[in-house]
Amino acid sequence: MHTFLSVLFTLALITQDVRSDDDLKPIVEDLTETEVAALVKGEQVVHTEEMPDSAWPRGWVYQYAPDATPEELTAVFTDYPDAINYLPRMLRAEVVKELSPTRKWVAYEINLPWPLKNSKYTTDDVLSYVADLEEYRVDWTQVTSNSTSRTTGYMRASAMPDHPGTLFVMHNDVVPTSSMAGIAGNQAAKEQMAVVEETIKRVAYFKDKDPKHLDEQVLRLRDELGQ
Repeated sequence: MHTFLSVLFTLALITQDVRSDDDLKPIVEDLTETEVAALVKGEQVVHTEEMPDSAWPRGWVYQYAPDATPEELTAVFTDYPDAINYLPRMLRAEVVKELSPTRKWVAYEINLPWPLKNSKYTTDDVLSYVADLEEYRVDWTQVTSNSTSRTTGYMRASAMPDHPGTLFVMHNDVVPTSSMAGIAGNQAAKEQMAVVEETIKRVAYFKDKDPKHLDEQVLRLRDELGQ
């Protein structure tokens, strides 16, 4: 589901053994006081970094989910088949290999605008809970792709300091192979922001319309993590 971003918007996760020191500190430490205030008001905060080996910049999208717990948000995020029901352009999101309860290969197909061909790719997704940070996360790396030569990224969800709810961030580092990378990259940035927002909305939808399903997803997440 998340990896849907991997192509269209340059999303994808890093695996556990390649986390940087920045990934091992609280999410809020990446943000200024002004940015935190903007999040609390309901705005998104976006950080980018130009990369010498990619036409697309690395991107981080932050959003505050006041009515979702980190556990609930992660449970919805890792309900991969459901992604086609709420993520734009998502045609396929299917677990094709389960290496362990917390490590899965997920195959995606994204509908890209003409003249680009649909993006088809598989990512290796690793779910974890970082006790020291009280944080849920999913890290991913590219296995195969018809449109990128490298895709790494992550999602992180932890409690929002001094506020109820969750601080959510998604990061992507993608090297596209398409000759239309410049055009697709513009769309990718918008789509990445949309995916973060729509994932939060999906939690709200289940809380309102189908709380039993959300409870089941949380139990599934706990079981996968052995909690």
